[in-house]
Amino acid sequence: MGLFDFIGPASGLLFTLENIIWINLGVFIGCVFAAIPGLSVILCIILFLPVTYTMKAIPGMMFLLGIYCAGGYGGSVSAILINTPGTPHAAATMLDGHPLSKMGRTKAALKIALYASTFGGIFSALVLLFLGPQVAKISAQLGTAEYFMVCLFGMTIIAGVFSICAILCYIVCFKLTRERVEVPASSQKVSASAIFKSIFTNRALLGIIVAAIFVLLSQLTVMSLAGYVYPNVYGSAAAQSTASLLGTVIMLIVCAPFASKLAAKFGKKELAVASSICSALVWLVCLIWRPASVWGFVACYILANVGMGFFNTIIWAMITDVIDDAEVRSGIREDGTIYSVYSFARKLGQAFSSGLVGALLGIIGYTEATAFDPAVTRGIFNMACIAPIIGFVCIVLALVFLYPLNKKKVEENVAALAARRNSK
Repeated sequence: MGLFDFIGPASGLLFTLENIIWINLGVFIGCVFAAIPGLSVILCIILFLPVTYTMKAIPGMMFLLGIYCAGGYGGSVSAILINTPGTPHAAATMLDGHPLSKMGRTKAALKIALYASTFGGIFSALVLLFLGPQVAKISAQLGTAEYFMVCLFGMTIIAGVFSICAILCYIVCFKLTRERVEVPASSQKVSASAIFKSIFTNRALLGIIVAAIFVLLSQLTVMSLAGYVYPNVYGSAAAQSTASLLGTVIMLIVCAPFASKLAAKFGKKELAVASSICSALVWLVCLIWRPASVWGFVACYILANVGMGFFNTIIWAMITDVIDDAEVRSGIREDGTIYSVYSFARKLGQAFSSGLVGALLGIIGYTEATAFDPAVTRGIFNMACIAPIIGFVCIVLALVFLYPLNKKKVEENVAALAARRNSK
């Protein structure tokens, strides 16, 4: 049978009322998500993937494809209207689309973006339709050596392309970024020993680094152990996707609008300490309660996730406070040093979490043969609760005893810097 022999039956499966409804619903949701900066199409697919679990295969695929394809256009909406691309690939649309919008031709710009996305999607689908079978025939004739060379060639090309893209992005970032605080260029050489001394004598930086590492350890450990709690302890792997969906949505609804207001009223350190204590208490209640239903565990997971969300929302603002504090003490603005040290510490936290989960499972005695033993499942549940409790307690201790920048201190630093700059 040829390629065209499959087009007729496939069209019959596609153009049914049920499939058309799901495609249009997916397109609408994908456009809305992609039009909001910070919410990607991939995140949208992850969040709505549980919806397809109870659907038939073809309507479910049409729904997800509608979301994915609509993201190509949805990201252009915010790029045109507010000069902020909703998705990374809509950044080019921003260059011409927003100027058209400011000229009063918003409708024309949106139409052009829609036509371009539609044409590009149809053209790429046709290319895949006709060239895909030919590529498949060639790949079927490849052996082990050819696969190795193709993989090596692909990785080399990817590395080269992204290296060039990284350089271009750095250049664009350098040209288009305006410093919040103008720092005069200095020809003074700074030794490595001076840099390390400034890092290890900066209590605020050490405190926020320790807290950030434990936040990552708690967050990633819980997420990894949840992959064992739901199927092994509760026998409900599908609940994990629902918990992730609800946890993300509820965290965004609660934390996004209220984090900045609460931080402004009570202080960023105070909010981080309070939210960490609440998350630790939630996991302690879960450990003592030991909910028989999976939804009880999901409720605890969501509540603890909201507490962690407050800290994650304000932590980069706390880094700015650390930079200001360092400038007040030393008279030198060290944005690059502090940001790079903090980012490196976060990478260490991510690396430690991977090894930590494996070590915890080894302590429990988890193997493929013992995965569903009562003692092992009980140990998995206990570790899923105890690990974040220890992590959040360490966060509180780091913020209370190491991190000195409470609300009063931050306000004093802001006033001191303002006075110093006004006097120049």
